Amino acid sequence: MSIQESRVLVIVALAVTLLVAGCRQKSQKVNRVQVDSLETQVIRQRCVEKTISVIGIKSYHDILSQLNDTVKSWIKNDLQLFSGCDSTSLRIDTVLCVNSTADKFITCFLRRSLTKGFNNDGIVYYYGVKIQSKWYFVGGPSLALIRKYYKDDINTPILFPKLEQLAAHYKYRYYLKDDGQGGLVINDDFFSDITSQAYCGNCLTQQQWDSAYIRSTRLKWLPNKR
Repeated sequence: MSIQESRVLVIVALAVTLLVAGCRQKSQKVNRVQVDSLETQVIRQRCVEKTISVIGIKSYHDILSQLNDTVKSWIKNDLQLFSGCDSTSLRIDTVLCVNSTADKFITCFLRRSLTKGFNNDGIVYYYGVKIQSKWYFVGGPSLALIRKYYKDDINTPILFPKLEQLAAHYKYRYYLKDDGQGGLVINDDFFSDITSQAYCGNCLTQQQWDSAYIRSTRLKWLPNKR
């Protein structure tokens, strides 16, 4: 074999190696979740405006204040869902979505994991039910956010502003629906999940449902067992 032929073989072998490596790298590439920041900003703004139009700005801020005070108490008392959390790892979203009769709302807890080696953050759907002029809070399902689908560095938590965008992308976007005349109205079906949190298959009257809601709030928030 001549020197020229040897060089050609080396070049071919190198090209094949680079091609295989490129294919492997391509196959390992993660498809990122695409979130439109402008769209989510509009969604959040519309949700806030619609809720304030139903309950007023004072009631809106009163609910947020009550939520914050309640969560501080839960963290202080080391309740299971919030065990080990503080203001750097847990935040209540400022978006409230209230139903048309102003006796239910949905918001989200934004949770960042600060545990080393844990590469997921999350959104916890959070519900409020108004019974005899008093709000009762109960946790709903949570959405795990695997970091590799949202950011390059999987070893650091997703930032709160990004979690707010994702809450709008995955949840709040379904709060309002087209009224058929170019406007937006509250989608009361959006609140159907709240009923499932009461676990009351035999409830027939509003009083029975109210009792089930209150019972569910008490059962969910138990002290963390050590």
